[in-house]
Amino acid sequence: MYFDKVKTRLRMRSTSLDDEIESHIVACREDMLRLGINAETAADENNMIVLAAVRAYTLWQFSSEMEIAERSRRDYRDMVDDLRKHAGYGDAG
Repeated sequence: MYFDKVKTRLRMRSTSLDDEIESHIVACREDMLRLGINAETAADENNMIVLAAVRAYTLWQFSSEMEIAERSRRDYRDMVDDLRKHAGYGDAG
């Protein structure tokens, strides 16, 4: 499941922020839909590109360092844009 992989990427061991991590994963998927990714792709737990985008999104949201946050935001947007351009991933694809 994405949750464990995202939590590992954030280097968090405590469970105190688990609900927040989960809410960012859900928000990321909703954002992907808003940006034109189809629902099946956004929910695909086996798609490594989507996982990378979810990791970048959550790192963007959790990072207190502006440089890391900005790089993660750009990475997320670039990955979603690339997905949207490939047939089958975007709403129009």
